[in-house]
Amino acid sequence: KATAKIARQESKRRGRDKKLDEEIKSLRVVEAKVHVLHNQKKNLETLLEAKIHMKKVVEAKNVELAKELESLRVQFSNLQVINNQLSQKRCVKMDARLDKLSVDFDDEIYMHMLTAIAGRRWVTGHGLHLAVMKCAESPELRQVFVVVVSARLVKSMSEGLKQ
Repeated sequence: KATAKIARQESKRRGRDKKLDEEIKSLRVVEAKVHVLHNQKKNLETLLEAKIHMKKVVEAKNVELAKELESLRVQFSNLQVINNQLSQKRCVKMDARLDKLSVDFDDEIYMHMLTAIAGRRWVTGHGLHLAVMKCAESPELRQVFVVVVSARLVKSMSEGLKQ
């Protein structure tokens, strides 16, 4: 009887050992899952920190770009003012050149025109106006223009005398 009792106790002990082994295996599986979840948590925390850092970098870059944009707007505004000033100066210079051309025209050609106009009516067209403007740009062209107009005036005067 004692051996049967020992055998039963041994069988119970083996059953308990088997259950304990299964529980240990189950605990090891749970422990492995906990370890995996812990690693995932660390990875997510690291990723979150990286994203927070990236957000700060992007915000700083945004501030920098906003300042640069404002600077460019100020520069553009200044360039517009300078452009307006240069345009005004250019207009003043052109007006002065036109006034000089008018004086030169009056001084050099007016007397010839008065002589030719006596008894005839002249109408100057847009083409003559453009020619006068172009010839005012250089002394050589101005001189050639005077010679051509003078020759035409002489021819017109002689034709007028023939009629």
